[in-house]
Amino acid sequence: MTEVFHAHFVDYAYPPHTHDAWTVIVLDEGSIRYDLEHRRRSGSTRTVSVLPPHTVHDGRAATAAGFTKRVLYLDETVLSAELTGPAVDCSEISDVALKQELVALHDAIRGRDEALDGEERLDRVARGLRRHLAAAPNGPRSSFSTSKGDAERLREFLDSNATRAVTLNEASSALGRSIGYLSRSFRVAYGLSPHAYVIGRRVDHARRLLLDGWTTAAAATASGFFDQAHLHRHFAKFTGTTPGLFGSRSY
Repeated sequence: MTEVFHAHFVDYAYPPHTHDAWTVIVLDEGSIRYDLEHRRRSGSTRTVSVLPPHTVHDGRAATAAGFTKRVLYLDETVLSAELTGPAVDCSEISDVALKQELVALHDAIRGRDEALDGEERLDRVARGLRRHLAAAPNGPRSSFSTSKGDAERLREFLDSNATRAVTLNEASSALGRSIGYLSRSFRVAYGLSPHAYVIGRRVDHARRLLLDGWTTAAAATASGFFDQAHLHRHFAKFTGTTPGLFGSRSY
């Protein structure tokens, strides 16, 4: 488990982005709509939403009342990469018991003296998620499961250089493809621009540093942003909160 996040949003909409970790969402109130790898999805208080790492998704409230969510970020030691295809195809899980277990896990995490209970609940949640994803129908796999060729190579290049001032000109030289071709291929494959992808990766990196106790200014420069104001603008856009508030509420 890498991170938990609790929030209430009314009119905020997440831009298309990705995460390094598995994103597991339960709603206490309201409902959501989101696109996952070009597929329309929706979630409610009766479902568990599971978004695989490195898959492009956005998110917004489905009604004017907004939504209240609890998010659990899990690394690939908990859910393996081979479950990515089934999760993209069947990202919404209807299982009341699993949702209740996730809510209890979040409550255990809030109680700092309940580490043992949290570990046991995490194990039960992981087994429940694996069971559902392993049983997902074997329909046509998402575009994520197919070879993306040059777009995939560009993404790997951007991942390796996201925290510095990387350029498409460098990528063009390294990959032997024109800037225009790389940009078009990336947009077709992932549904967002290379620039938006890099900004999202930098925000993810800054989140981890803030959770580790870094100051906003230090996290900004270490994540590839020009300064604290640059991080603040993009952090708010991608998370719906400010880096200062996010860091002050970490535990």
